[in-house]
Amino acid sequence: MGIGVAVVLGALYPWAVGTIAAHVAQSKLSERLGRPVTVGVGRAGFGDVTLADVRIAGKTGPAGPTGPDLAAIDRVVVPFGVAFGGAGPVRVSGLKAYVVRGGDDDDVS
Repeated sequence: MGIGVAVVLGALYPWAVGTIAAHVAQSKLSERLGRPVTVGVGRAGFGDVTLADVRIAGKTGPAGPTGPDLAAIDRVVVPFGVAFGGAGPVRVSGLKAYVVRGGDDDDVS
């Protein structure tokens, strides 16, 4: 019985903790950047959290985001220590940015 419970908890841990981390990251980043941020998937490992398909919205109008995303990130790996205010390396892979400064399409100012 104990082994069965451990297996179930071990299977749920990456999904449950990752989902919570993705939600928290999404809300904190949206607040800090002042534009909508979405996180597709979060998965917890032992010592870090991986966030996949992170998107930062580009220009926003009255009806919500318009135009291409300011940034799209395939994967971000964050150590638990950083998540709790500590220091450590945050690894970003697959970063694509669409940046326009000035004019009607300005998404930086």
